[in-house]
Amino acid sequence: METNKKSDSGRQQPQVNPADEVVMLTRRQLATRWQCCEHTIARDQRLQPVRFNSRRLRYRLTDIIALEN
Repeated sequence: METNKKSDSGRQQPQVNPADEVVMLTRRQLATRWQCCEHTIARDQRLQPVRFNSRRLRYRLTDIIALEN
């Protein structure tokens, strides 16, 4: 990570490489992508969601693409 940018306080802020960002989809977005019901996504045992709390979860796009191939 590079630290080229300076914030208002004068400290350098790390730059984020866009290639390092993880793209995540909601259950609804994945259901739209696969043209199925959200409940089907919930039942699919091959998918491992990332849970942020008891109600909020996301699926990694890299995992989804691996299943699609």
